[in-house]
Amino acid sequence: LTDRKWDVLISEPSNPWMSGMASLFTREFFEEARDRLTPRGIHCQWLHSYNMSNEDLRTVIRTFRTAFPFAALWALNENDFLLLGSPSEIEVREDVVRANFELVKSDLRGVLIQDLYSVLSLFMIADGDLDRFAGDGPLNTDDFPILEFRSPRFIYANTTDENLAAILAVDRQVPLPPLVAEFMANPTAENHRKKGDMLLFAGSYESAAREVQVAVELDFRDQEGWSGLIRAARGRAVEPATEFISEMVERHPEPAVLMAAAEHYQLHSDTARASELLDMVLETDSENLA
Repeated sequence: LTDRKWDVLISEPSNPWMSGMASLFTREFFEEARDRLTPRGIHCQWLHSYNMSNEDLRTVIRTFRTAFPFAALWALNENDFLLLGSPSEIEVREDVVRANFELVKSDLRGVLIQDLYSVLSLFMIADGDLDRFAGDGPLNTDDFPILEFRSPRFIYANTTDENLAAILAVDRQVPLPPLVAEFMANPTAENHRKKGDMLLFAGSYESAAREVQVAVELDFRDQEGWSGLIRAARGRAVEPATEFISEMVERHPEPAVLMAAAEHYQLHSDTARASELLDMVLETDSENLA
């Protein structure tokens, strides 16, 4: 150990159900991290929502808050979160965010993070709202390591949707950081499409499909948006995507929509429906051989 102070600490252990890992989610560990931060330093703690009970997720956040007077939760996708903690208020300053984004933009492009909206829209809740989510209850401590024994019970449980819904249901009383509020106020179709690209690259198909659906609702002639939706329609995302595509065909029976819908049905082995849609295209535009 060292007495050196750090501006940023990052902790990404394995899941707390792994032997010994729960000790990296204890009050004592978080206090050690806090004590190694500079006054405005930030501790970045990874945690997950999959295969974790809602009470265990609340326990991690409740324990984290005992060490950090200021904290914010950011979503990496529907499965993973980044919990930030600091001895000082965590600011999302426009000048810093824009300058730093420019510095790493070429690196982020490799994982399809293409604009600031894709990053800032990942903000979830902070400070008192985190406390409202965590509620009252026991802490995970060195002397009482409840996660060590409780978390393995949910190793095969599908808890992602439940945990995300519980966070989104928090009665928010802490205002969004102004820059986050600005970007969330009126996102464009392009913003949603680019965020969908980012989530699709991360393998978050359902979240990607939801984002791209918003994009094509805002601009139903956006071929890139339709392409993203077709690529995102996998696994559990197939059924809601198919329902959405069917609704869009009814609302906007234009070539761009019909062609995209035909491709979707063809990929999912409904050749009869795909042929019907292509016939509709040719009825309105007999020269369209796309």
